[in-house]
Amino acid sequence: MKGPRNSSPRLRFGQFEVGLSEEKLFKRGLPVRIENQPFQILAALLEKPGDVVGREELRTRLWPSGTYVDFDEGLNTAIKKLRHALGDSADAPVFVETVPRRGYRFLAPVSADETVKPTQENADQSDLLATPSNSLNNAALSRPVAGALSGQKAASFSKKRGSILGLIVLLSLMLAGGWELHRSRTPRRPSTNHEAMDILKLTDTGNVESVAISPDGRYVIYARRVGERASLRMRQLGSGGDAEILRPDAVNFVGLAFSPDGNYIYFARSDKDDPGYKYLYVMPALGGPPRKLITDVDSPPSFSPDGRQFVFTRGVPAKNQIQVRIANPDGTGDHLLATMEESAAGFQPGASWSPDGRVIAVPVFHVGRKLGSALYAIAITGGNQRELYSGDLDVGRPLWLPDGDEIVATLYAPDAHRGQIWMMPFPSGGRQRITNDLSDYEFTSDMTTDGKSLIAVEQTRVSNIWTSSSADISRPQQVTFGESPMVEAIEDERRGLVVLGQGVLWKMDPEGRSQALLAKLDADHIYRCGALVVASVQKEGMQHILRLDGDGAHPLSLASGTLLYPTCSMDGKFVFYADYTSPQRIMRVPIEGGLSVEIAKIPGDGLDGALDISSDGKLLAFPWEQFTPVPALHLSIMSTSDGKLVKSFDAPPGIYDVGCLRWSPDDSALQYIVTRDGVTNLWQQPLAGGPPRKLTSFNSGLIFWFNWSRDGRRLLMARGSLTRDAVLLSHLR
Repeated sequence: MKGPRNSSPRLRFGQFEVGLSEEKLFKRGLPVRIENQPFQILAALLEKPGDVVGREELRTRLWPSGTYVDFDEGLNTAIKKLRHALGDSADAPVFVETVPRRGYRFLAPVSADETVKPTQENADQSDLLATPSNSLNNAALSRPVAGALSGQKAASFSKKRGSILGLIVLLSLMLAGGWELHRSRTPRRPSTNHEAMDILKLTDTGNVESVAISPDGRYVIYARRVGERASLRMRQLGSGGDAEILRPDAVNFVGLAFSPDGNYIYFARSDKDDPGYKYLYVMPALGGPPRKLITDVDSPPSFSPDGRQFVFTRGVPAKNQIQVRIANPDGTGDHLLATMEESAAGFQPGASWSPDGRVIAVPVFHVGRKLGSALYAIAITGGNQRELYSGDLDVGRPLWLPDGDEIVATLYAPDAHRGQIWMMPFPSGGRQRITNDLSDYEFTSDMTTDGKSLIAVEQTRVSNIWTSSSADISRPQQVTFGESPMVEAIEDERRGLVVLGQGVLWKMDPEGRSQALLAKLDADHIYRCGALVVASVQKEGMQHILRLDGDGAHPLSLASGTLLYPTCSMDGKFVFYADYTSPQRIMRVPIEGGLSVEIAKIPGDGLDGALDISSDGKLLAFPWEQFTPVPALHLSIMSTSDGKLVKSFDAPPGIYDVGCLRWSPDDSALQYIVTRDGVTNLWQQPLAGGPPRKLTSFNSGLIFWFNWSRDGRRLLMARGSLTRDAVLLSHLR
C-alpha cells in the first residue's frame, strides 16, 4: 500500500529531506537511492515522530490483505534497508529505534519545509551518492572460529569473531637478508577518488558466492547457488546481458579470477564429498569444458605482471599452516614460495602479486601463540616475509593499485560486525576508508587492471531464536524479533533462555520476553554446565574457555589459547573443548579450574565443527575431515575416558555445514543440519546404523545453530536468512 501522495511540504530531519508526494529521500538536497518498502516505512514513522508504530500497522501498510509473504523477514529486511539509506545503526540509533516486540519509533526532530523540486543538476548526481541496498546464503550464520580453522570458507570464519587486539600498525622498512621490499617514495595523496565513486548493485538474487571482474572491466563472473548446486554466470557490464557459462553442480566455489588477457577463467571449486577440499580449474571465458590444473587449492589465483605465473594459497589444517605457492598458467611448475606458520587454514582470502613483480601480499589470521589478523609482504626473491599490518581488523583479499604503492582490501571490524573497503599505502602503512556505509562487504573482491573499478559481495543477515516442542519440532514459535542477529540459545535451570547475540549475552524468559543483559562478551559458542554457563570468548588477543555464573557474574578463565567449542558433562564437573594449536587436540578441564588434560588428538586433517557430549558423559561426538586418499567428512564418537574412537560414520553427500553436531535427546543418534534447495532441516544418523533420516519438514529459512533442552522436550534454533549479492564500485580513481 502506498503512502500519502498529496502535495505536502517536505519534511526535514538532520541532513535529510523527504518529499512524501514525490516518494523521494534527499540528503543535503541530493537524491538518495531508496526502495519503495523502506520509503513507506519511513513515511509511516514520520507521520508519528516520537510514537511507536506497531509491526502490524506496518504490515498492513506494506502488504495488503491477501498477500502471502514471510512478513517478519520482509519487514526486518526493509528496516535494514531504511537504516542503510539513512546511515543509521540498530545498536546506536539516531533516527529509527527498535522497540522490542512492539514496533519502531522515529527519534529525530521533524520539521516541515516548503516543497523544493530537485534540480536537474542535482538529479543527475544521484548515482554518485547512491548507497547500495542491503539484501537478505549456506546454513552457517558466521561460522564459528572452528569453521575456519578446519578449512571451511574464510567469510564464515571471520564474521563471528569479536574484537581481537588493539590496533597495531608495524611499519618496517629495514633491508635484511635479501629483502627487497623497501622503496623510497615521497608522500602523496591517495589516488582513490571517494567523492566520485559510484556503487551499483549488480544482482538481487541473494545467492552470489564469489566474484571476479575482467582486467578491462567489461565482464563480471560470479558463482550463483540455487539450493545445494552452484553455477558460474557471466555478465557483460555494458549491455547488461547475463548468461550461464558453467552448469550447476553440488560444489562450492571459493575463488574466481580472469587470466591477464581476459580470455580464460580460473576457479577454485570444492570436492563434491568434502567442501573443505578444492581443485583449481581453467576454462574459456565465453564457455567451454573446464580443465583441472592443481589439486588442493584454497584461494583464487593472482597472476604475475607478465602473466607467466600465478600465486595461490593452500591450507594445512592439522599443522595450522598456509602455504604460498607459485605455478605456471597450465598448472605445471607448482612449487612452494613461503609457509605462513600458526595461521588458520580456513582463513584464505587469497594472495596478490604486486605490479612490479617483486612482492606477494598475503593476509592471514594467526592462531597459536598469538591470535589476530595480519597482512604480510613476501619477496619473490628468497621468500622473506615482512609484516605490513596487524591489528583489530581482519584483512580480506589485497588488491594492488597500478602504481604498486597502494593496496585496496576489505577490512572487517568485529565490533561493528561488518566489512568495509579500505586503502592501505605500501610500504608506508596506515589506512584510509573508501566506503563508509552500513553494508557488510565480504573478503572476496576483485579489481580491474587500471584500478578504477572493483567488484565485491555484499551480504545481509537475519537470525532469530525459535523454539519447538519435541512432539512436533516442525512447528516452531519465534521468540526473538529484531535486526541484530541472535546466534545461539541454551536453556537455563529454570527453563529460561540464555541467548548469544553479536558481542552480547542475553537472559530471557521461555517465551523470549523480559530480555535482560547478562554479559557483554565476544563469544563464539555457549554451553550450559549445571547452573553455570561456559563460553569460548576472545579477550586480550587470546581465546578463553570462560565460566560464568547463571547471572553472568564471576567470570573465570578455565583455559586460554586457540580454544573452541566447550561442552560439559551432565554432572557438571568437567568441560571438554578443542585446542587448535597444532596438533589439534580434545582437552578436559575441571569446572572449578585447574590443569587441562589431553583426551585425544584429532584424527585426519582437522576438526570440522562442534563437540557434544552424551548424557552419561562417557562418549564425545565430533566431525572431522580427511583429505587423503579420498576427501571425506566423518562423524565420529570417542570415549571420554581413554580417547579411543568407538564409532564413525561418513557424512552424507551434500552437507555443507556439519559444524553443529548434536546428540539426540535419547543418545541413540547424531543430529546435524543440512541445507538443500535453499532450505535447512535437521537430520540424524542412528548409531545402530542405516541411512540418515530427515527430522524436520521446513520449506523455508535456514537453521544456523541448534541445541536441545536438558530434558529433551524443547528444541532451540537460530533461524533466519543469509543472502549475498554482487556490487560494483566504479570511479575509484
